[in-house]
Amino acid sequence: MRITNKVTFMTKPGCVTQLKQLLASTVKQTKEDNGCVHYDVFHDQENPIKFFLVETWENNDAYIAHKQSAYYKQFVIDLDEVAEGSYTMELELLGC
Repeated sequence: MRITNKVTFMTKPGCVTQLKQLLASTVKQTKEDNGCVHYDVFHDQENPIKFFLVETWENNDAYIAHKQSAYYKQFVIDLDEVAEGSYTMELELLGC
């Protein structure tokens, strides 16, 4: 069963550029992960301290493997320096 998440990130004061660069740096490598179906990052143009990530994985095993990768673990460390926090919404695709 596919896993789809929308993750929202809020920047710490003065860290918009750093968070934007950090999130953008994850796209290429993540898209190359086994089981990655979709992975894109968006910057909210109406609220510039907010970013969104939408990801779809073939199954839970692929998603778990992604979260256990060395680059993801480093991303979490770096994220703590520039983001106030994040929250994840698990999504269900309708109409299929």
